[in-house]
Amino acid sequence: MQKVLLAILSGVLLFGNVVFAQEKNDSLLAVYHDGKHDTDKIIGLHHYIKINYSTPDSAIKYSKLAIELADTIEHTILLAKSYNLLAISYYYHGDLAKSESNLNQSLSYYSKIRNKQGMATCYNGIGVVYYDQGKLYKALQLYIQSLRIKEKLGDKKSIAMTLNNLGNVYKDLNNFDKSLEYYNKSLEIKKEVDDQHGIAMTLNNIGLLHHNNKKYGKALDYYSESIGIKREIEDLHGLAMSLNNIGLTYELQKNYPKALHFYEESILIKEKIGDQFGMAMSLINLGTVYRETGDYTTCFKLLKQSEKIAKQINATTQLRDCYQRMYETYEMQHNTSQAFKYYKLYIAAKDSMMSEESIKNIQKLQAQYEDEAKQLTIQNLSKKEELNTEKLAKNQAEKKIKNITIISLIVGLLLSLGLIIFFYFIFKQRTKSNLILKKSLDEKEVLFKEVHHRVKNNFQVISSLLNLHANNTDNEAVQKALGEAKDRVGSMALVHEKLYQSKDLTQIKMDEYISQLIMHLNDSFDAEVDFASIIKIEKVYLDIETAIPLGLIFNELLTNSIKYAFKEKEGNTIEIIIRKTENRVEVEYKDNGIGLPKDFDIDNLDTLGLNLVQILVLQIHGELVVNTEKGTSFSFEFNLPD
Repeated sequence: MQKVLLAILSGVLLFGNVVFAQEKNDSLLAVYHDGKHDTDKIIGLHHYIKINYSTPDSAIKYSKLAIELADTIEHTILLAKSYNLLAISYYYHGDLAKSESNLNQSLSYYSKIRNKQGMATCYNGIGVVYYDQGKLYKALQLYIQSLRIKEKLGDKKSIAMTLNNLGNVYKDLNNFDKSLEYYNKSLEIKKEVDDQHGIAMTLNNIGLLHHNNKKYGKALDYYSESIGIKREIEDLHGLAMSLNNIGLTYELQKNYPKALHFYEESILIKEKIGDQFGMAMSLINLGTVYRETGDYTTCFKLLKQSEKIAKQINATTQLRDCYQRMYETYEMQHNTSQAFKYYKLYIAAKDSMMSEESIKNIQKLQAQYEDEAKQLTIQNLSKKEELNTEKLAKNQAEKKIKNITIISLIVGLLLSLGLIIFFYFIFKQRTKSNLILKKSLDEKEVLFKEVHHRVKNNFQVISSLLNLHANNTDNEAVQKALGEAKDRVGSMALVHEKLYQSKDLTQIKMDEYISQLIMHLNDSFDAEVDFASIIKIEKVYLDIETAIPLGLIFNELLTNSIKYAFKEKEGNTIEIIIRKTENRVEVEYKDNGIGLPKDFDIDNLDTLGLNLVQILVLQIHGELVVNTEKGTSFSFEFNLPD
């Protein structure tokens, strides 16, 4: 194995194919210069940038040019992609702050056009920046947010990338088993889709994982396999990283001449491609080897260079490691004052990266993601089982399904709402008392969370039951009724979810709730007709007794608008206004659709939805007013609860 490794590394800087690569670059730039349309020019620049990340100065230059062109023609998708490519170019240059800034700019454009693939890519990219800055909890949040979207889209290559990043986080948390689990999942998918760049990256990471576990032979095997692929695809950035890791492995085995050789080769490549982040890391490692060989002057010189770079690019991880080596080296020289100075800087950098609270949050976030994954697996298995079940006799099945559904819905809702209201009142009364001890409050919070899980499961059971019955009938009327019932359950579940997420556990912020309800319904109907939502909601917080009926009202009105109001593909709007005046709340809902029938009579309705709206408005002591002059408008007022 050692002979193979040395054979690979002996020619590691002889990258070959230089003439071919230059010709390819020239042809891509020719597309930019000779293109008849600006879109063709931008696409040509994008291809050029993607194969020139190893020369970030050039990639940055042409990314900015692509942004200018896309902005001139007001092409949102190309503008979003151009900002994303500029962010990646800055990342390879080691400028994490500019990389994060441009990723956020790209995310804003992708969000504007609801491009979920682009949004997931940006979440993953920002997570990488946070990871490199040592902000592990924030990185994990964004990785999981990205993975949720990618799993829905079924994008295997992107899923594998984010699974690899999750493995990195758990590696830094010293969770070997969890890290290896994510790396292996990532590697399996990358091999399936033949992602050579991704395979090399994950092999390198698994090598580093074994390295940290002091399995140096296995580590070198994985590094060697990774380097072979990186040489083939001319991945200079990845090649420099693997060389650095091999140097680190030899350093820990006290083979300092070999360690120096690989560190210096790694630094040469990083200087060539302008990788500031990697330079900061390799300078620390190189300085450590000089320290172990007794050359303290060179050691301090290299560590100071690393500190300067790390501060410039805000690389907290490198800064932490640099200060650790500094205080250790001064301690070896018995320079107590300087050792103590850098020890304090090391502790401050370390604490800024990972507090005890962050670790708890990471554990909580991982548990939440795994729970969602299990639920999704259960649902998929249930659907497969349903497809294999023979259909019952139509007439008898429809009657039975309808009866069971109504009974289950009523019982389930009564139980769920009863539990919510019961524990809500207990919580509200307990918090008013100044005699309650902190321990009692903590116990109450645990109890409330337990109730949340039970209620959440009840809603899930009801929703699954409705799905089951809808799939077992061919009667469109029954399917429609069950679908509407499921949406009503969803709106109540969303109220409960917002209550659980609220800091004081008693109030629901209505603007956030309404925005999520619109997104939920739009995704549910997957409407062909697009519409813009205009939300003008003042800072209004409502308790659960008022929020549930109000949520159901908006559920019915939004459903009517999405399904029936819009006949045009463009120019459709839904406007929701909620104003607070002293102790009253004014609500107005309107759309610019085709309007209601001329013979519409609010007091003589034959549709369940609008009848339900009328009943719910009366329930919160309001009076419904309908205006059909321009589209349709519903308005009412009600008193704020004490």
